[in-house]
This record gives sequence, C-alpha cells and structure tokens, in this order.
Amino acid sequence: MQQEQKRIMARFRPQAWIRDEATDIDDGQSDFDVTRLIAAMPLRELQQLEDDEFSSDDLARRAGLLARHSGPFVVEVEDALRAYFGVETMAEITQSQLNALKRACAGEQDNAFRLRRRRRHSMRRSRSGV
Repeated sequence: MQQEQKRIMARFRPQAWIRDEATDIDDGQSDFDVTRLIAAMPLRELQQLEDDEFSSDDLARRAGLLARHSGPFVVEVEDALRAYFGVETMAEITQSQLNALKRACAGEQDNAFRLRRRRRHSMRRSRSGV
C-alpha cells in the first residue's frame, strides 16, 4: 500500500472592515491545500512567500477562495512551509527539496491517472459481461 504524501496546508482568515481596521470574522477561517501550487513555483518565488503579503494572497486567489469572500483577508503559509521542508527560514529551502516535492506531486498525479484508467476498464468489462 502506497503511503499518502504529506500536504502543505495554508490558513485562510477572512476579515471585514470594522472602524477602518481589517478584523478577523468568526465564520470562514479554513485551511487549504497548497501542495501543488507550491510545487509549481520557482524556488525564488517560494522563498519569498510571506504571511499576510501579496505573495501569499495569490495562493488564496489561485485556490479559488476569493470567489466566496470579497473583503480583506490574511493567508498564513510560512510555518507550514518551514515545517514541511524542515528549515528555520524560507531562504534555507533548497532546489533539491523543491524538486523532491515536484516529483512527489507528479507521482501522485500519475497514480490518480492509473486509478481512473483502471476504474474505466473495469466498468467496461462489467458492462460487456466479461
């Protein structure tokens, strides 16, 4: 049995403007999987990700979270990245570590493709009575 790949989870904190200050709202904080988004980044872009900055805001946009929330928000991802790669600073993440993540995501995609193909094949066999 294949071991499931570790995931990189960012946190999305929606906010609202209250007395001209962005304030967390009670409903909507959620963790979202950014593993594939991170794997697709160049190393330099990955190393420059910062919580609550435009660099990490883009993760929420690319994950589709802004379709549900049009106000201010915070994305936190740095702790998850440092934990995943086992480093203390973002600058310590290496190209070889990022390449390993890219390979893991590619392997995961290949496995999903094979599973879908196997299911289709078995459905065809069951329909044909074989």
